Amino acid sequence: MIKWNEYTWYSRLAAIVFFILILPSLTFYIGVQYQLTKSSIESEISSVNTPTPIINTPLPNTSATLSASSNVACVKSSQFFVAYRDSTIDLGTDYLIKHVTGQENNPPCVFNAKYFEYATTSWYFKGVMSNMLIMDVGTTAGIRGLLIYNLDTQKEVFSDEYEDLHLSFEKNTISYLSPIDEKADVKNCTEFNENTSNGFKSFILTHIVLSLNDFSRKDLGEHICSASE
Repeated sequence: MIKWNEYTWYSRLAAIVFFILILPSLTFYIGVQYQLTKSSIESEISSVNTPTPIINTPLPNTSATLSASSNVACVKSSQFFVAYRDSTIDLGTDYLIKHVTGQENNPPCVFNAKYFEYATTSWYFKGVMSNMLIMDVGTTAGIRGLLIYNLDTQKEVFSDEYEDLHLSFEKNTISYLSPIDEKADVKNCTEFNENTSNGFKSFILTHIVLSLNDFSRKDLGEHICSASE
């Protein structure tokens, strides 16, 4: 007859077998299955969200926009073919670069490193002239940075400040408006009070023509007043 309130030798044996043999094995099995499931899920998430790495981290109107695929745009100067897109890593732009000598070796306008010689992530595209990549530096409207990158040497060769609404390209020169040390006031800036009331700072700008041959900076002496954040 079974007595429910008494321990028996076989109940003790069953308990020993369960706690010593079955429970550890079951726990181990559950742990292994959990880890496998977790690793599978993390792998799937990583494959979806991780951007394609850009080679050679640090390292735009333009010569000619050839075509665009999705969010990728391509331009070609007399020496280089450049594909670019909004950066998938941070602020700025991802670039793929290839030296070209004619139509026959133009890569396709796709963001795939296998068709190009090198890649870099830098600031915003403004144009390509010969072997120079012209970029815009900053995150606010108004006075920003102008940066020029030599595609042959893969080095920055020139930087300046400029007003982002005025930038033009002609042959081997770039024209832009750059701030000077002269302080803006009601005498030299007719919009000074209006700019101040709207929460903007006023700057005196001068017209600059930059030579891409030797980076000589010619001040034309034409001054205007502009507002910036």
